[in-house]
Formats: sequence, structure tokens, C-alpha cells
Amino acid sequence: MDAAREVSATPDRLLLRPSKRKWILLLVVFIAFVATGVWMINVGGPVPRAPIGDARFWGWVSVIFFGLGIPLSFIQLFSSRMYLSLTPERFTMGTLWGPRTIRWSDVTSFTAEQVAYRSKMVKFDYVPAYSEHSSMRAVARSLSGHDAGLPDTYGMKAEDLAALMNAWRSRYAHGASE
Repeated sequence: MDAAREVSATPDRLLLRPSKRKWILLLVVFIAFVATGVWMINVGGPVPRAPIGDARFWGWVSVIFFGLGIPLSFIQLFSSRMYLSLTPERFTMGTLWGPRTIRWSDVTSFTAEQVAYRSKMVKFDYVPAYSEHSSMRAVARSLSGHDAGLPDTYGMKAEDLAALMNAWRSRYAHGASE
């Protein structure tokens, strides 16, 4: 475990934060696309073989879409709300909308799967008896084949994070208080 990723670790608690390196890189990419969009707005003119619009239209699309990534990057870099906490009873994912806590005994397994070109995430499924968020689970399952997923890999390879989560689940799922 990289010390820069690991915020707090004891035998019974592990707290992970998003990778600063990843989010700084994404911030630079978002800024570059916004700058390119501003340039396209200023230059204008037709875009050959574009389905609609001219350079100004696509410039605005770029500024708006990638501009949303800039505050997201700052939130990931500086907010204390973004984390993954593992304890013997449960794991908690910190998100923009607040923490989401799930007991180990409510999950069947964690897997690392490809979601986009060269991008993987950790997905998981709930035990059949788990009844919370059933409508969202149905949507997630129809889109991805799994009930839910972790929002980040916290500076780890997706396979390593899935293995870590499965190890904690195996160790604590049966001993968790119901």
C-alpha cells in the first residue's frame, strides 16, 4: 500500500483517498479541452463533415462539458468527503451526496471490470436478501451486469482494490453484526 494513498490504517480500519496524481492529470486535461473550446469559439467557421453546427457550437459544447470536470477535479483533490473506509462491520464510500455504508454481509463479491477504453472499476453485487435501493440496483444491473460499484480506485489498480475488498469481506462478512 502506497503511503500517499493510505490516510489511516490499523488492523481493524483502513481509510483510502482518491489518487492526487490521477485527479491532477484529469484537471490538466479538462483545462486543455476548455482552452481548446475557447479557441474554437473565437476562431469560428464551419467544421468539415460535422453533423451540426460550426466551430463555435462545438467550442461551446467543449467548454460546458469539460468545464464541469474542473470543479469535480478540485472536489476530488481537496474535499474530505471523498474516501473509502473499511472496518470489520462495513465499508463506507464517501461521495458528493454524503457517505454510503454497506455491511460486508450484504455483498457477495467484488470484481474489477473494464468500463471504458483502458479504464476499470470495482463492481459488486448484493446478496439476494438485500432490499435497499432495489430500483437503482435494477438500473445498475441492466447497464453493467452488477448491482453497484465503487466510485474510484483510490490510487490502486482495480484488480488490487477488488482483491482487498474481497479479503475484508471474507474475513468479516460472517462475523458482522446483523
